[in-house]
Amino acid sequence: MKNFVCLWFVLGFVDQSLCEDPVTITAEPGQNVTLTCRSHRNSIVTAVRLTRDNLDPQYVFLYRDEQIDKELQNPQYLGRTELQSVPTSDGNVNLTIKNVTEKDSGKYECRVKTEIKSNTRRKRSDFENTIIQLHVAAGPQGNQNGGNQDGLGVSRSPVVLMVALAAVVSVIVAMVIKTVIRRKKIKTLSASFPEDAEKPPLI
Repeated sequence: MKNFVCLWFVLGFVDQSLCEDPVTITAEPGQNVTLTCRSHRNSIVTAVRLTRDNLDPQYVFLYRDEQIDKELQNPQYLGRTELQSVPTSDGNVNLTIKNVTEKDSGKYECRVKTEIKSNTRRKRSDFENTIIQLHVAAGPQGNQNGGNQDGLGVSRSPVVLMVALAAVVSVIVAMVIKTVIRRKKIKTLSASFPEDAEKPPLI
């Protein structure tokens, strides 16, 4: 099927991006991810459209008429997207998604419209599509606190808990033994010096 689509591209009926494998990006929650979109070198970027599958509204980012269109942008991405470069000399247009989460995983399509000067001094418009597969997953630690720590950074591993419990038990046992020995000493002194011996005889 892909070869058939690419044949149509050669004939000029479909976009080149359909024949290429998507760019795969893997990130962890909380990171900023830069998506690089292709465009013609030394051209003027007039519009940038970033969409994602199964998203309504579908626009992750939309730039046109020399400004960012926030009215059509999906609320999930409001305040989290940034266009790093519009004038492009190397043909790359970089879009950043800030503080990504697992909900941001999916297949993105970036479409860039540029104006190219022709030999007749007339500008012609051209489009470039880039397919990007973004996968956001939690790291091996499981969370930002390291998985085995609470919010204060105190380790909660079983070994540490057992050592702490043993230390507490040892302190309690030592206090009990000290109390028993002290009581025995008091009883011994009381037996050696009875109260009647301390009182003077009555005349």
